[in-house]
Amino acid sequence: MTTTLRIPLDDNLKHEATPILAEYGLSFEEAMQLFFKEIVETRTVPLNGVKKELAPEPSEEKNEEPKPDITVYATLDDFYRAVGVKPRKL
Repeated sequence: MTTTLRIPLDDNLKHEATPILAEYGLSFEEAMQLFFKEIVETRTVPLNGVKKELAPEPSEEKNEEPKPDITVYATLDDFYRAVGVKPRKL
């Protein structure tokens, strides 16, 4: 199931962001999916200068290993696969 979002976006911001996203092979829709997945996975808002962390979700298992703070991917394609975005050919 998917939800369609309609948000007002400054034309200049869209114009400036388009080539940057294209360098990563991302559409606006894919970039928004990555943004929201990062919020859910890290329980933070992934923006420079915003450091407010939310309390971790309660764990059902008492002996659960803590998740690492950073995941490093060998390639951009590995990252896309990990977050469920289909890589685009440029």
